[in-house]
Amino acid sequence: MNRIVTQFSQAEEGREQPAVGTLNISNETFAEFFYELNELEVHYLAIGYIAGAYHGYPRACGSVELWLAYDDENLKKLQHLLHLGPWLNTSEEGQRVKFRGETFNLTTYLRLLHYSQHEFYRCYAEAESAIILNTTIPVLGKRDFIREKMSSPRSEDRKMIEALESHG
Repeated sequence: MNRIVTQFSQAEEGREQPAVGTLNISNETFAEFFYELNELEVHYLAIGYIAGAYHGYPRACGSVELWLAYDDENLKKLQHLLHLGPWLNTSEEGQRVKFRGETFNLTTYLRLLHYSQHEFYRCYAEAESAIILNTTIPVLGKRDFIREKMSSPRSEDRKMIEALESHG
């Protein structure tokens, strides 16, 4: 059964920088970004706070986090969509991108803590589907999401695992 991921925070009007932990992007642009990824057939999985919210543990984060299939054509589609030229930053720092006149932080990964690129397509095949404003977003499945977070040394990830496991 599909679930709708809750709407995300928007920066306060008139404020240049978003508050720490808020994603400075309107809900419509957020949905349009994922719609365009789907239209271009970019192979990606939503991870991070999007997956956490979908699986029942919403928390603030200032970045859209995606795990990408690592092949030149796939990466070029995303680069073209965001007018990035030949360079896509695939590190934890992410990069500021502009889409539909809005700027937000995008963090892309080619491998995760627990999962290598070789496991991307298995995880992709087992992804769950979040729906935001009629746009479907493939989300790292709950079992894989928990396994990934178990590899993290961060205490907030341990708390999330406990909460997710206690709610079945």
